[in-house]
Amino acid sequence: MTDRGARITVRPPEWWLVLSIVVAAPILLAAIRGIRRGYLPIGDNALIEMRARDVLTAHHPWLGTWSSASISSGIDVNHPGPLLFDAMAVPVRLLGAGPGIALGVAALQIAVVIAIGWCAHRIGGRPAASATLAVTALLVWSIGSELLYDPWQPNLLMLPFLLLLVLVWGVVAGRHGMLPWAVLVASFCVQTHLSYVFLAPAVLLLAFVVVALRSLRVDGQWGWSHHGTRPLVLGVVVGLLAWSQPIIEQLFGPGQGNLSRLAASGGGGEGTRTGVTLGVRLVSAVVALPPWFTRSGMMDTIPVTQWSTGADGPTLDVPGLAGPVTAVLGLMVFVALVATVGVVARRRGDAVIEAAVLVFGVAFVVALVTVVITPIDSLGLSPHKIRWLWPLAAFGSLVFALAAARWFRRPPIDDRVVSGAFSVVAVLFAVATVPLHAHDAGPVGFRGDIARIRGLVDQLDALQGRGTVLFDASGLYFAEPFTAPVMAGMQRAGVPFVLDEEGLVRQLGERRRFDGRADLLVYVREGSDALVIPPGVERVAFQPALDDADRSELVGYEQRLTEWRRDDGPGAASLPPEATLDDLGSLAAAGVVDLRPALGDDSERFVELDQRWRGLGVAVFAEPLP
Repeated sequence: MTDRGARITVRPPEWWLVLSIVVAAPILLAAIRGIRRGYLPIGDNALIEMRARDVLTAHHPWLGTWSSASISSGIDVNHPGPLLFDAMAVPVRLLGAGPGIALGVAALQIAVVIAIGWCAHRIGGRPAASATLAVTALLVWSIGSELLYDPWQPNLLMLPFLLLLVLVWGVVAGRHGMLPWAVLVASFCVQTHLSYVFLAPAVLLLAFVVVALRSLRVDGQWGWSHHGTRPLVLGVVVGLLAWSQPIIEQLFGPGQGNLSRLAASGGGGEGTRTGVTLGVRLVSAVVALPPWFTRSGMMDTIPVTQWSTGADGPTLDVPGLAGPVTAVLGLMVFVALVATVGVVARRRGDAVIEAAVLVFGVAFVVALVTVVITPIDSLGLSPHKIRWLWPLAAFGSLVFALAAARWFRRPPIDDRVVSGAFSVVAVLFAVATVPLHAHDAGPVGFRGDIARIRGLVDQLDALQGRGTVLFDASGLYFAEPFTAPVMAGMQRAGVPFVLDEEGLVRQLGERRRFDGRADLLVYVREGSDALVIPPGVERVAFQPALDDADRSELVGYEQRLTEWRRDDGPGAASLPPEATLDDLGSLAAAGVVDLRPALGDDSERFVELDQRWRGLGVAVFAEPLP
């Protein structure tokens, strides 16, 4: 029994945990806001939703999604593994498409932020945790609210890669128990997106080498210490478990295994490489020159750039990049500063900073080489292939911030003051992250289409009970947002479908390959093609670009134009004889005809509604197969 007068002491939560929750809170708020606004995975995100739902079914994914690296390599390859699908499987099954993906990704990112805080606290105590979380909060703010629950791989992996750098920092600083966790996070990064195939293994190898070398040194003599055996063995076991599914596909899957395909692709095929000059300019733009890894540079520092044809052939002129001289000088100054911090840390015996410099140095060198050898395919330059530069730059900033805080403080400035200052920075950036901010990176760029895609998908029950569908995803433009949600909608509606396009078969599994047996051919069309129903074809779903009020308004204008033309009103004789009512909006938009005699000031409104109606509608068509 307890004495009646005994007092129960409640221990307050650790500071690093409180600050981690504050930094992570905007992620949850963003996801909830997205769900309330009707979030639905579209574009490639819908493929992630589908494969998450496929986990532990007949269509179980053994690999990641099809990779755009196939374009430059000429070989269809997938991202190496399905760990992202495994992570999203439970929330998608329990909560459905939109809430499942949004909250699943948010939960993953929140766990990553808390893990970063825990690791940094273990490495260097409260000051290190506060500094690391302040930099993390800055990166979270830079990413922006709408990408924080986005499952598109280049966006999703920025925070996990920062966690990997922190974990390896901990291993090098003597926290060997972090090694198995580093293996898991590195495996997640590499399996989820091929762009990490050199960088993540390189920093992980550093961790393994450090632990192994320390295990070989006992009291300054060469030998073997069991001190490092446990993390090394656990690291190998975690790695084997994490890579078991890609290995199974390689050994027992149909045709050439994906790992063999990746090896045969030779790092991207024979496409044009980024090269040293452009590579240095790209790395310097994010790591060494303003605005660094902050929000304003997330989309503008390395913009999506298409090839242009010049007198000497195809050229790639990336707007906004510093010239070669400025880029090289900036990078040289940055490298010199990092090296100086490393030398000073070694002289001062500061193992925490020395370890951070070593991790950053290895990652920086490998990152620079990776950028230089990365192929630029026919689609041009896209920052999604080197998005890891942003968390790498954040980690570099952490090295400087923490070194300054540890070396230049003077009484009365102590650990509490330093931690408090970094904590204030973290809280301020967390608060700044709360308002809605959306970078047009990946499928998020099509967020304005979510409402009409949802309306389209909700009509797919019309395909239930009509047999197997052969889905044709061609006929639209590259990376359009419609076909993947339609396939996901058929999956949710229980409509079996097959595919005959090799890239989609690799996206969605061999069991969905068309074997010559199907009952319906289903395809998607947008714009004016969505308005025309070919003979013998059924339009099973249609989502106009106008709501009922706008459509009624447009019909009213069309009636006025019909009467005007029928009655040969003022100016009607000037219309081209072959022009139909359907042509008038386009002709007026091009300035060929003047509709003001018929509609007056409403002519501009008619043109706007007509263009939206004919250009932005989307439909699903079904055609019986013999």
